[in-house]
Amino acid sequence: MLAVALIGASTPMVEAKQRRNASAERTSTAASGRRECLVIGDSLAVGLGMALKSQGVFCDVYARKGLTAWQIGLLAPIGRYAVAYVSAGSNNPKNPHLEDEVRVLRSHIRASKVVWVLPYDRTAAQAVNSNAAETGGLVVDMAWFATRDRVHPVSYGPLARMIVR
Repeated sequence: MLAVALIGASTPMVEAKQRRNASAERTSTAASGRRECLVIGDSLAVGLGMALKSQGVFCDVYARKGLTAWQIGLLAPIGRYAVAYVSAGSNNPKNPHLEDEVRVLRSHIRASKVVWVLPYDRTAAQAVNSNAAETGGLVVDMAWFATRDRVHPVSYGPLARMIVR
């Protein structure tokens, strides 16, 4: 799409992609001005956002590899969302302030429903789960998904399918 903007060329494939993107943008915003979904967080959120997109679920994604919970809070957009999928804690699981940082992160997210992706690390998962329990959030525990490195799932497809049910 960037090449199209720079060159101004148009092909049937590019036009189809533009129509698909425009359609996704229209369906991602509710009549109230609230967007349907947000994916925010660390590398788990990056993978989740891509997996959701491959299944036809188009969310706003604010995620980057290596972010801590505190840094993720700085990414939080101003918009309101129907649901937010949040992954935090994988990159600093032994941080003694993780629970507080997750609490601050949650205060920056404007969503009717928040689904927390619990990290594989059990200490970090406990800190995130405590916040979810306090705020009425839902959780998806990565411990149920196969992993090779104890940080990322082998495949994000099963996680995305579970979340969109």
